[in-house]
Amino acid sequence: MDSKILEEWNPVQVPKESYELEAINYDNKGLLIRLESNQTVVTIHFPGVIEGFRTTDEGNRWKTVSEILSNYNKEIFTGRVIFKVSDSDFSKWIESESFTLIKKEDVTHYLVVTNNDLTDILAYEDPIIKHFDKVSRKCT
Repeated sequence: MDSKILEEWNPVQVPKESYELEAINYDNKGLLIRLESNQTVVTIHFPGVIEGFRTTDEGNRWKTVSEILSNYNKEIFTGRVIFKVSDSDFSKWIESESFTLIKKEDVTHYLVVTNNDLTDILAYEDPIIKHFDKVSRKCT
């Protein structure tokens, strides 16, 4: 990942549970990611322009996971789902691929982490994050 800063980003206080990636939908309304735990459903909606996203099984990203775990607290992923990554290879890649039409400083690299998947997103705007309890159906 070769990132300088990896920070948890949890603006709506998503419950710290163990989540699985349930769905990704990318269409003219943006990118919608749906996560589920035993008790909670989380939606992460990027309504604006997305410059790129990728989803990879965590087992195929051992290098990235190992680098993060060695540079940060070994519990960094426990119960956390979304992070901001600064100066990442992914943002450098989009800048290079676009012949600097897209500047790495202009996009934010988000990393969504679940038990079995890592999803990277390059976006200009913060996503809209909602979660609700499966039993009460109360949305926040």
